[in-house]
Amino acid sequence: MSFRIIRGAGRVQKLKVSLPGEAKALSGSHEHVMDVEKQAFEQGYAEGERIGKEMGEKMVETIVKRYDHAIARLAETHKALADSMEEEIVRLALAISRKIVYRVTNPLRCGSAGRISGEFVLRLQQQIQRFRL
Repeated sequence: MSFRIIRGAGRVQKLKVSLPGEAKALSGSHEHVMDVEKQAFEQGYAEGERIGKEMGEKMVETIVKRYDHAIARLAETHKALADSMEEEIVRLALAISRKIVYRVTNPLRCGSAGRISGEFVLRLQQQIQRFRL
């Protein structure tokens, strides 16, 4: 068999009986409880804000370190590229000047290139010797 609890329209209500002096004591303790709750909330909020700020600063610091490292690597790569480009440009200039000197010194093979003055050839040869790698 099943049992049912039949409740009426008037549910059980607690009766509050208080004395006149007790009301002031209860309201005073209630205010004290509210003050303690408010202080606890403010303290928790301040602590959470501090912890959040510290975590945010750590994240930003990590990101800044990563960017600094990437920029340093980029600067190293740029310097290495500039150095190798400079070296390759000097090699190219020397190769071109060698070709010019060859054509000037061998006028029979090169035709009209033999008309360049001898002084120019001497200057080119001096430059080649100065930049020899």
